[in-house]
Amino acid sequence: MRHPGIGNLASAGQAAVAMDAVQVVGIREGDARAIMEQRASMNITNTLSADSFGEIADGNPGEFLKYMPGVDFDVVADDAPRNISLRGLPAKYTGVTLNGISLPGIDANSSSSRTFSFEQSALAGVDSINIYKTTSADMDANAPAGTIDIRTKRAFDARGRRLTVSVGGNTHAGLWDSKQTGWQEGGYDKKFLPATTINYSDVFMDGRLGIAAGISSVTSLVEQTQITAGRNYVATAASPYPYAVTSIAGAGYDREYNRRVGQLGVDFKANDSLYLSLIASVSRGDIESNTITPTFSNSRASSGDPSLDWTTNYGATTRTLNTNNVFHYKLGYSRNLMPSFVFQNEHFKLDGALFSARSDSRYRSDKRGQVSDLLNDVTASGNYSASRSDWMHQDWQIQQTSGPDWAAPDSYALGSYAGALGNSTRPTVRTTSGSKAELDYRGFNLNFEFYQDIGNVPLTWKTGVKSTQAEYAFDNTSDANIYTYTGPLSNAQFLREVQSANQWHSGESGMEVTTLGGDALYMYSLSKIYGLMQENPGHWQQALTPTRWYNANVANANRMDEQIHAAYLMGTTELTDRLKVQAGLRWEQTQTTSYDFDPLGAAQVAAAGHAVSASSGRATTIEGLQYQYFSNPRRRGKASYDDLFPSASLKYSFSDSFNLQAGYSRTILRPEVGDLAGVWSVNYGTEDGNVLSAPNVHLRPEYSDNLSLRLVKYFEPVGLVGFGVFHNKIQDLITDVTMSPAEFGYRGEEAIDLVATRDNAQDDISVNGYEFEFNHALDYLPGALGG
Repeated sequence: MRHPGIGNLASAGQAAVAMDAVQVVGIREGDARAIMEQRASMNITNTLSADSFGEIADGNPGEFLKYMPGVDFDVVADDAPRNISLRGLPAKYTGVTLNGISLPGIDANSSSSRTFSFEQSALAGVDSINIYKTTSADMDANAPAGTIDIRTKRAFDARGRRLTVSVGGNTHAGLWDSKQTGWQEGGYDKKFLPATTINYSDVFMDGRLGIAAGISSVTSLVEQTQITAGRNYVATAASPYPYAVTSIAGAGYDREYNRRVGQLGVDFKANDSLYLSLIASVSRGDIESNTITPTFSNSRASSGDPSLDWTTNYGATTRTLNTNNVFHYKLGYSRNLMPSFVFQNEHFKLDGALFSARSDSRYRSDKRGQVSDLLNDVTASGNYSASRSDWMHQDWQIQQTSGPDWAAPDSYALGSYAGALGNSTRPTVRTTSGSKAELDYRGFNLNFEFYQDIGNVPLTWKTGVKSTQAEYAFDNTSDANIYTYTGPLSNAQFLREVQSANQWHSGESGMEVTTLGGDALYMYSLSKIYGLMQENPGHWQQALTPTRWYNANVANANRMDEQIHAAYLMGTTELTDRLKVQAGLRWEQTQTTSYDFDPLGAAQVAAAGHAVSASSGRATTIEGLQYQYFSNPRRRGKASYDDLFPSASLKYSFSDSFNLQAGYSRTILRPEVGDLAGVWSVNYGTEDGNVLSAPNVHLRPEYSDNLSLRLVKYFEPVGLVGFGVFHNKIQDLITDVTMSPAEFGYRGEEAIDLVATRDNAQDDISVNGYEFEFNHALDYLPGALGG
């Protein structure tokens, strides 16, 4: 640590002063240390320790982050944060780092996206989280909205040995009722869902070696119901009621989460100047989701109020009920390894790190003994009455009034689906979603910081370099996972064989369905279908048409490599006792390599004896498509660009606890992988002629100029109140466009009239906003309320 005043005394020629040894008798921990880090930062930040909100039920850092000012989050039906966004911008504008190093957190559900997903993350081993609203030159410039930096626990941050064990569980009423619900045949069989976290830290070798480790395993279940009433909003002669309900779909949704995380940190003080560190973490996130949806149809022939209370009058053969059952098992892995060092003395500080990270996300329903979906419509006929309490609620009471009993499998029929036998009513299933995403990320950084005095002004210089290599791979083989049943069972026998003992549920919505006999609605079992496939695989034929082969092997197979080299210089000085200023300049060079299919032209394919579609230019057989797309190696599209990113910030202290901060930075948002790498395809004979759809390897990134201002008052021991405003001006916004082949740079042999791709818009956009924040420790309250 260096105090500016020491340098000032020396420069003034004053005699050296002998001082007694200074002993540090206390350290700040938890929230107090987090607040001190925020006060010391030249960036506009929000820093909170992991202790701030106590125990987070499912251990998701997103649950922790969503309470911080300026934070929004993206969820699905379970309300669990996956993608975090800052300051009103989409999540892709937000960077996520671990101890300052970018984290890979790829998601198979977001094909070709860079956006970090918190699905595999947990709070085990996390000490604090910093949200940088402004960025300095020593930070990556790829976050126009801001950067979320996750800081891990270190043994040297606490005193002595520390071992904490947290064992808990969660449950809810849906696990204790008499209904057999869920995707497991016989119903979900757990009553309590465990949550366990163990953290350990200690120092050895007279305080020279520190070890901090943590493991966490959390399981949670969400039950949710979404009742959707389809409507006819435009009155017609055939349907004169503009708010008539045309259908009722009751989606009963179950989702189980499993998060397992292990983290290890080792710090070694080699001598008074050299510190060595190693941080390693592994994580796995599993999601099992199941949605069962019965859908009831309504028509203008019904009697009664078509928005509130009616009885249908369908013919005996009209299909009025459609049931659907879908299961997905999604699993993701990530691992991070980062050795680093710090060498410092009274003159300078040198630090560096190597890092290697990998993230993998995919769907594998078969790993849980399930198929993903029965693709045929499963329908039944019959009339019913439907009523609800009022227009504001979806507590539908549905009573079957005629037709075959909806509880019996013989009441149902399978609809037609284009499977292995063509358009056929034979059972056709998708064994699993084939979406998959992988990211390998590695690199190094090196930083050098030194101090000098210019007159009576202390100045800190910081410079450094960084290089990263990222390899992206996205696939979706879903269309290759479709199979049609060709065995001896008739459709009726098949539906009987796969009847489930489970029940559809409507959660707390109040919706109820009563069949003619009073039994539960018929439901088919995806696990029993999987069992039939395992017992007699020869009874199932893969439904791999040329179009599906193309979709599985070409259209959704994207590869891209990206290298980023960076260097920066930054200076920080105290112009007066109250005014501190920081400014810097960062250079980044981005090199991308996309690996695109280089298909043979239609004429070449036809000359080889393969039939070719006149409209698409693609071969009409699988063998022809393999010849067309795999004869040539993938085309390597290369692009490179250099950018300079200036940044500046100032802090004016009205008092020790009352600050005004301002900051400016220029940042970048690089194009999504799918915009740079992918398949080239031609649609022939359209009204615009032959239209080429292609990624744009020359797509420019988006740039953002960011201005922020914050006024903040701090309280002792822990607390603050603050108000801030911000402005983002975004240039070169990426959007869908069409252009001429010459503008695109097309040099192929086929005649192309128009190119559909992604390009940069000419108009800029601005995002303005303000934030108010309040954080205060209620330590003055009595007893258990204090803290």
